[in-house]
Amino acid sequence: MWKEKLGGFRQTNFIRDGRMTNRFILALTGITSIAAVVKPELFSVGLAVLLFFAVAVNPKLALFWLVVFAEDIFNLVNPELGLKDRLHPDLMLIILVFMFAKYMAGKLYNKNKLSDEPSGMFGLEVTLIVAMLIVGSVNSMLHYDQPVFLGLRSARYLLIYLFYFPLKELFKNPAYRKWALDFLLYFGVFATTLYLVQYVVFDSFKFMYITTYGERFGGTRLRMEVGLIISSMCIAFSRGITDKSSARYWIIAIYEVAAFAVITKIRVALLGLAIAFLVGIFIQKRYSRAISAYLLVIFIGINMFNLKDSILYKMYNLTVNEVATETGNYGVRVNEIEFYMDQVTKSPILGRGILNKLHPQSLKALGEKYEYSLSDIGILGFFFSFGIVGVAWVLLIFFKLSRLSIRALKTQDESRYSVFLFTAFLIITSATIMYLDNENTILYIIIFASIYENVVNENEKRFESA
Repeated sequence: MWKEKLGGFRQTNFIRDGRMTNRFILALTGITSIAAVVKPELFSVGLAVLLFFAVAVNPKLALFWLVVFAEDIFNLVNPELGLKDRLHPDLMLIILVFMFAKYMAGKLYNKNKLSDEPSGMFGLEVTLIVAMLIVGSVNSMLHYDQPVFLGLRSARYLLIYLFYFPLKELFKNPAYRKWALDFLLYFGVFATTLYLVQYVVFDSFKFMYITTYGERFGGTRLRMEVGLIISSMCIAFSRGITDKSSARYWIIAIYEVAAFAVITKIRVALLGLAIAFLVGIFIQKRYSRAISAYLLVIFIGINMFNLKDSILYKMYNLTVNEVATETGNYGVRVNEIEFYMDQVTKSPILGRGILNKLHPQSLKALGEKYEYSLSDIGILGFFFSFGIVGVAWVLLIFFKLSRLSIRALKTQDESRYSVFLFTAFLIITSATIMYLDNENTILYIIIFASIYENVVNENEKRFESA
């Protein structure tokens, strides 16, 4: 009577509903945050462990803090204090430990009858990526004499994929699914506004510790995490299509896309969004394709009216010039591909392993002196680390996400287009940006996958029983 079963989670009414408990956790959260910023010593880390044990008991708070940490705490904490570099992924993994322990305890309590498919739709792929993390760390030792623990340390964020198991059970509850999607939608608006304000006042006042910024198209370009904002865009776009009172969702989607374009100016990401949204417009059934075509013509017309000052023109012009002269980002990427492929052809099956810049030989292999980066070459960077096995894993993930997305479109969920749009974005951008191997976006991939696996399963069971 004191406990009730909820998926893999055993919830107590006191913990879930007690206002005093939630206030206590929030107060403890504030104290821990201040302590970690002022003095990020062992005491603060220990206090954080106690905090996240409490947070893991409350799934909503756990999801809130997971998103905050995935977003680098919105760059509001000075990295010189060590919190971001030392604790950022580790705090997510602390939450994972407690959520996973709670999930396993729930499975044992419920005698493993939580699911008709215990491992889930993506269970194999999640298990494989953990195995690849271990094999890649050993592989780097064989090729570059790098200690195994350095490889594990460098790519420990891949363990974020393990959140799939507890989240797929948590999201069996429709209330948690709706809360999570609403949270991502509106928290994404908050993040967009925060970055936009910093962009506007960047020259006069910096309240974010953004260490990577530059100039593109004659304006400032800020580095920002994209996972939350892209997720919010996809949810807003989906609800704009499916919701009868859709005006506010269209406003959110347009606002976020415009702000994202102005702040980041990431050509591949913008192209990925444009293609994904265009496909979404033409497969949706609420608005006629003629109306969609008219909107597209209006959009292009606005850019043509002031062609030389439009972002589309500047993106096109810069790309064409770079390709023609083999300079700029294009020239750098060509050199990076040649540099890394010369190494990986020596061990194409398993790749060269997971390299850590703290090891001198690995640093040389990464091309640090040329300022090269594996993150610049998308799926080929993943191929460098994990070889043909890694590429096969990526293709399998893309196939299953695409299959899930198509099945989700057959449901009546108001955000059903979001997983399709997010998956399309991941696939389109993978040539130069590998979001499957990014500690920011992995969390959102898992959230969408675990939510819509449950939505699809429920819909198909309802159809079979009808």
